[in-house]
Amino acid sequence: MTAAAMAHPLPPSLVLRHAVVVMRHGDRSPISNKLGNTALDVKFWRTRLPSEGELEAWSSAHPVHGPTKRLDHPNNPLGQLTTLGARQCRDVGAAVAARLQEHAPHLDATSAPTARSTNMRRTVQTAQCFLSGLGAPVGTVVHVREWLDETLVPNVNKTPALGTALKGADVTAEESNAIDAPELRARLVATLGFTSPSAVPVSQVREVLVCLSAHSQPLPSGLTADDVHSVEELDARVWARRYRPVPVARLGMGPLLHELRSLLTSIAAGERAGGVDVFACHDTSLVAMLCAMDAFDERPVGYASSLLLELAEDDLEGTFFVRTLLNFEPIVFGGELGAPECPHGSEWVELTHFGRGVLCNATEPAEHATLAKAVAASAAVGNATGSAAEQALADLLTGRQEGGRGRL
Repeated sequence: MTAAAMAHPLPPSLVLRHAVVVMRHGDRSPISNKLGNTALDVKFWRTRLPSEGELEAWSSAHPVHGPTKRLDHPNNPLGQLTTLGARQCRDVGAAVAARLQEHAPHLDATSAPTARSTNMRRTVQTAQCFLSGLGAPVGTVVHVREWLDETLVPNVNKTPALGTALKGADVTAEESNAIDAPELRARLVATLGFTSPSAVPVSQVREVLVCLSAHSQPLPSGLTADDVHSVEELDARVWARRYRPVPVARLGMGPLLHELRSLLTSIAAGERAGGVDVFACHDTSLVAMLCAMDAFDERPVGYASSLLLELAEDDLEGTFFVRTLLNFEPIVFGGELGAPECPHGSEWVELTHFGRGVLCNATEPAEHATLAKAVAASAAVGNATGSAAEQALADLLTGRQEGGRGRL
């Protein structure tokens, strides 16, 4: 990983001012204790978890500020960060530190990093292990919010209208999902005892099979490593259909994109010092975020995957630019956003265009509330063509700031 992190240095004309890391938690034990007609060995998964002493040491080094009870507190050992996952997260932190030391030695990224996590054990521990790998000072806090204030996931509890938008997206995608990978679905039905190909819970199948494969555990009889990979790819396609629609993107990830836009802008304006911010979240978070940025290529988002936003300044011109890297590989945005005509290369997008274009689905609080009301009102009238509610929703969605979104 360190070798990959050393690639793609900054152009000599740019100076790195800040790095934002949005990362999925590391390897975990399965969330489910059974898959169809196959029960899992819960005792085995207890042996894959860090010791209580290790957990206490992590919390002592990087205490949590926020709710004291994790939402998954009764689930041990299911859905918990494994020893392998902890190592993956430390490796990402170390890779970011090495990258900054190599390409931005002026930026003391370890002096005052900030960390935020969803209120889950595995993500809190992910943030703690990332900070350890980064070399953050002992005492660096991991901030956690109450779930009703959480923006690191598409949060139906925070925004009930998002549930309405997701139902609409699921209905639209239902036909495509049902006919996608029919042979694979039929094999899963025969192996795991599901009632029909359309009834296969693809995400649950994926999460369990990936866990078994990562820990060299036997797969259900009749399934192979190739099937695991195919299920991952199928699930990525299903999620893309779910999270790409604009109402879902704006209601689900709009608040987080707004936070990121405000963060980058405040650093460029000199309102806060640069360094490193890390956000520890879930694969759902990264997929939905990439969809909202029009940057999801339907490849599975693995454990400890990271989305790195680099804010750099052309200090001769006083202009700021942003580069986005997924697992240390740049995402290139097309259209007006930067790419061929950008003086620093196609990977870089001028900050203003980045905010208007790549983050065009960002929603400020008042805008978010208005959109939520419009989605709810449109659903209440059954999306009748030509209705006032439908037109109001259309105006809100088409009126958002565009900036040439799209990938090359």
